[in-house]
Amino acid sequence: MTASKNAVAIRRCYLQYNAMVQSYHKLVSIGAWYGSVSVRALHDSSKRMLNTSLKTPYEALIFVKNLSEDSFVMTVLNVS
Repeated sequence: MTASKNAVAIRRCYLQYNAMVQSYHKLVSIGAWYGSVSVRALHDSSKRMLNTSLKTPYEALIFVKNLSEDSFVMTVLNVS
């Protein structure tokens, strides 16, 4: 039972992580056109998806950028 709960938790973590990374890459490309509007959208989506306590949109941008570059998470989740 515990193993299946752990698998569900890891799966949920991966889905949230994947959504954040995809949002980051999409919003960075949009940011070239719209500037800080995309950063605000990233902040809002990160607060909704991860229930984070990020204070500013730029904290959200840095947080997600670090996630997308974090090879440890990719290794733990066996994602290539």
